[in-house]
Amino acid sequence: MQVAAPTIRTDPEEPWFPESAADARVVTGPVPTRMRHGVAILGSFDGVHRGHRRLMDLADELAAGMNCPVVALSAEPHPVTFFGRGPQRFRLTCPRTKVGLLAHYGADFVYSPAFDARFAAMSPDQFVLRVLAEALGARHIVVGDDFHFGARRAGNVAVLSGLAAAHAIPVSVIPEVLVDGLRCSSSNIRTFIGQGEMRRAARMLGYAWHFLAKASRHGSATWALDPSPELIEPAGGVYEVQARMRGEAGVAGRLFVEGGRMIFEARHAAAGFRAAEVLIEMPFDRR
Repeated sequence: MQVAAPTIRTDPEEPWFPESAADARVVTGPVPTRMRHGVAILGSFDGVHRGHRRLMDLADELAAGMNCPVVALSAEPHPVTFFGRGPQRFRLTCPRTKVGLLAHYGADFVYSPAFDARFAAMSPDQFVLRVLAEALGARHIVVGDDFHFGARRAGNVAVLSGLAAAHAIPVSVIPEVLVDGLRCSSSNIRTFIGQGEMRRAARMLGYAWHFLAKASRHGSATWALDPSPELIEPAGGVYEVQARMRGEAGVAGRLFVEGGRMIFEARHAAAGFRAAEVLIEMPFDRR
């Protein structure tokens, strides 16, 4: 399924700054009644890219017809982090940003159980029974065509469909989404960001890649940034970016990335820019 490239907004009205309202949508423990009997979408949802949003679009349609919520099931930490088998810095979105994007694009709730040894050891049939049928009471499940689950990733979409059918839960499978002839995937987006190709990343994401970071003043118009330690680091170089703090207009400037350090330099002194936390939007390729 080939999709058209989006327009990249350099000064979007909505910077997707995670809000407390989005935080209230997250459940990590027992599932409350208001979250049960909905349409469940399953995945890691790192980046909440255009492929993920195809799942959300169908889930929204199904939920509207059944008058029920859309629930995104996305355990934390990311399996790559839990098993420690990949790079330390790989994530496109920290958990807060992921939840904010899921809420922005239509998820009513996010069910985020702990991905621990017990969760990782569940067989496919145990996962369907305990999580989807019993905990969520799902009325419909929507997944991508490459979805795997259960211990050692033993379950795929065929296994899921068969196991869910035993609980009278229909499963819809979304085929791959292509952007510029490539599969829209978190892995491909990571590659683009790692090469400083932010425009190509934005075409797959459907928005300019952005991240949250703690900010400490480093000079009259510069701030040292401290993002999540799991966040992927763009290729070293200089980028034209927008920095935002909650409820304020963006401040244009340059982002210097080198050897694990990030420095934001505002175009002007920006005396009123005193945020302890900022959102950095990166719509342009490195210079």
